[in-house]
Amino acid sequence: MEAVAFARSCGATTGLSTQLSILPAGQLPEGSGNILVLDGSIPLKLAWLSNNSFSVSGLGSAKVFREASQASGVEVSYGK
Repeated sequence: MEAVAFARSCGATTGLSTQLSILPAGQLPEGSGNILVLDGSIPLKLAWLSNNSFSVSGLGSAKVFREASQASGVEVSYGK
C-alpha cells in the first residue's frame, strides 16, 4: 500500500484542495482522495506506523470535507 497526497483544483472559480488516498502500490488516485480532503494547500505530515496503521498530522484549522478512519484495510489516525 502507498499513501498519496496531492493537490487538486476544480477550475478557475475554486481554490486548491489537499487530498490523501491510500492505494495499492503503483496505483494513481481517481477522483477525490479516499482518506482526506481539506480546503486549501495544507502541508501534511504523513507516517506509516505499521503495515496497517497510518498517521496524518498538520491539519491545523483547515476546513475538512472528508476524514475517513480507514481505507483498504489500513487504519488512519489524525493529529491536528
